[in-house]
Amino acid sequence: MYRDPTGWTIHRKRAWTALLTGAHYDYIDFSITVGSEAGTPASRAHIRSWMQHLSDFMSSFDYIHSVLASDWVQGTPAHIVVSGLSANSRDYVAYLADDREVTDAAAGQPLSGAVKLVLPKGNYDVSLYSPETGQYSPAILAKGGMATLDLPPFTQDLVIRAIRSER
Repeated sequence: MYRDPTGWTIHRKRAWTALLTGAHYDYIDFSITVGSEAGTPASRAHIRSWMQHLSDFMSSFDYIHSVLASDWVQGTPAHIVVSGLSANSRDYVAYLADDREVTDAAAGQPLSGAVKLVLPKGNYDVSLYSPETGQYSPAILAKGGMATLDLPPFTQDLVIRAIRSER
């Protein structure tokens, strides 16, 4: 177990949830064995690249000075758990994870819908980030207060990031 995409996805979701709630997360890559010290081709394509995406993302965010802040994302569709942080009231991150367990027949099916973003006064560049691909969507401008964001269909997890903008 935990040596296939299903197990690795569980670890990806646990790691993002832990870090976005201010916790610590340790992961042991069981694909590293004698003769495969860099893991397997599958683990490099999945969990090892996903953990690199997480590391790169966290390096782009001032998590040292952040506070817990998941309540800036409200009204989520069913089966979504939100965790989040805010840094200096300028940079907001929310991690949305599918709460369905692998034993649920609907687990892994796409999620979508709208969420409400509740941000302080000002303008924000809001983008989506994929923990799986490490890619951002183009940013859209949102005004502080309450704004509605339509989420595209996604599987397993998605990150919303709102950065105060000068435009």
